[in-house]
Amino acid sequence: MRKFLKNGLGLATCISAIFGALAPAQNTFAANAWKVLDRVPAAVEAGDPWIRPKFYHAFQLDRAALTALLKQAPLEGTARANHPLRVEIPMPDGTLSQFDIVESPIMEPALQAKYPTIRTYLGQGVQNPGQNVRFDLSPVGYHASIIGPDLAVYVDPFTKGNLDYYTSYDVKNDRVDAERSWWCLTPEGGPVFAPRDVQPGRSGAVRRQFRLACSATGSSRRSGARRPATLPT
Repeated sequence: MRKFLKNGLGLATCISAIFGALAPAQNTFAANAWKVLDRVPAAVEAGDPWIRPKFYHAFQLDRAALTALLKQAPLEGTARANHPLRVEIPMPDGTLSQFDIVESPIMEPALQAKYPTIRTYLGQGVQNPGQNVRFDLSPVGYHASIIGPDLAVYVDPFTKGNLDYYTSYDVKNDRVDAERSWWCLTPEGGPVFAPRDVQPGRSGAVRRQFRLACSATGSSRRSGARRPATLPT
């Protein structure tokens, strides 16, 4: 986790530099896409669990409203990306935080065209510019990961097969339930590695794009807590 957060902060610094040079965002966001709830409805809670943190805040998503809004997001790396789209994302304290976002595909154009309903986005916080987000919207729901100097927030579906109700939780303050919990069994006093010549908090100004082909068995794809039970192939 510590390594993940360190790398995440490096990415945050790089993204902040990119977004900091952009023109003001489109000041339009779907205020009604997310509804803050006191709790998830009992009927939904009784379903097959997906992500069930001990501490979280519940939200209801208007998927149609969010889908329509995200169609306005400019594509990363284009001239229109100088005017990112402003959206709201659920936070663990029950608030909606604003982010300026662009569409950031992680698939090659031909593969993206094959699966047009799988979309991924990148953004930077408005109220908190040190916070950066990656999120997706697909047939298996909405998933977000927000990294900042003092938080690591996830937004995930609450129940498998239900795309309307979500939890927002900070993994630094919580862990998922016992079924998903894990323990580090590495003994203390391991080998000491020589320090590398790097600058803490910096991931560099050069963006590198890699081609990747990944295969896995069905059982391994179903094992991850944050992975859907079925994925397109």
